[in-house]
Amino acid sequence: MAADDPGLTIVHPNAGGIDVGNESHLVAVPADRDAHRVREWGCWTADMKRMAEWLKACRIDTVAMQATGVYSIALDGILTQHGIRVVLVNAQHTKNVPGRTSVDPQAGPSPAPHTAIQRSGHGQAWVDRGAAKFEQRRKELELASLNSRALAKGFKLVPLPH
Repeated sequence: MAADDPGLTIVHPNAGGIDVGNESHLVAVPADRDAHRVREWGCWTADMKRMAEWLKACRIDTVAMQATGVYSIALDGILTQHGIRVVLVNAQHTKNVPGRTSVDPQAGPSPAPHTAIQRSGHGQAWVDRGAAKFEQRRKELELASLNSRALAKGFKLVPLPH
């Protein structure tokens, strides 16, 4: 086994990893997808949209990222709009994964996030259990914002019948 190969099975070969930050996001894709497999992107909307387009061009259909409060909300929405599945992970579950190194600004996120996820959580345990609550709260806040903007313009939103 090579020094850079921790011997883990690749479960999601089209997965990327995102280290979500408050000033920038570090994004890694498999080495065969781009000459510059780790890139840094800004946190503003235009840059996150370019990031999503780059991920699609790299044939990435799933990304793993930690739910880091408000910094991941907009990114989650943009990636989802581009058809990229977002998996929220608990960083505590990946701490002791063989072959994982600390994040080096030059190297970016773990080079094979899809392997670390598979190994770290024993099945579905690696999915952040708060993800459903997080998503529900995000939708509630979005709806509240839409309602207040509609009311400010003299409109009232009403639920559609199912």
